[in-house]
Amino acid sequence: MKIIPGFIVLLVFTCCQGTAKESIVHKENPEKGAVLFSNTGCTMCHSLKGENLYGPSLDSVLNTRISVINNGKADSVTIDRQYIVRSIKDPEFEKDVRFQYRKMPVPNLSDDDIESLADFIMMINTR
Repeated sequence: MKIIPGFIVLLVFTCCQGTAKESIVHKENPEKGAVLFSNTGCTMCHSLKGENLYGPSLDSVLNTRISVINNGKADSVTIDRQYIVRSIKDPEFEKDVRFQYRKMPVPNLSDDDIESLADFIMMINTR
């Protein structure tokens, strides 16, 4: 089998594209996410200063491994952008066991707004 060098570069780029995308923060969205974080009630339950309130603090969660309940079974995940987005869209999916008996309301936000919130959380975790 003959391997074409350009094909290898394309294959590596395609395989790695998903992981690189997860760490991207869109420059215009963190500011919008900060406003949404304040105006949609996130601050009622989530701290940005290391304190667990009703929900977890969100300032140092990125790349941490947590125990979760997934379909009624214990599992563990590493918090990344995808987990953050999924947790906003469906707070009961892969729920942190430390907060398993607490309910987060499903926010009435557009996908764009959720992406902006994720950008904001990613930004505060990279300071």
